[in-house]
Amino acid sequence: MRMVFFFGISVCIVLGTVFIYYSPERGMKDWARREAERQIKRREALGLPIIEMNYYDPNTVVLPPEDK
Repeated sequence: MRMVFFFGISVCIVLGTVFIYYSPERGMKDWARREAERQIKRREALGLPIIEMNYYDPNTVVLPPEDK
């Protein structure tokens, strides 16, 4: 029983540590930053502003009729 308990705990500690070490990062903050930097470089190369004033093209947005 002591041997099973010792190896069980040892395996849990070792495999748990390996799982945490090799699991993807939480929140993917580094990935988001790298992707943002790539987009900024791409937009600068194309001569576009980094951030557009309108997220959608205002000409394609359908608004409800105004009630008077």
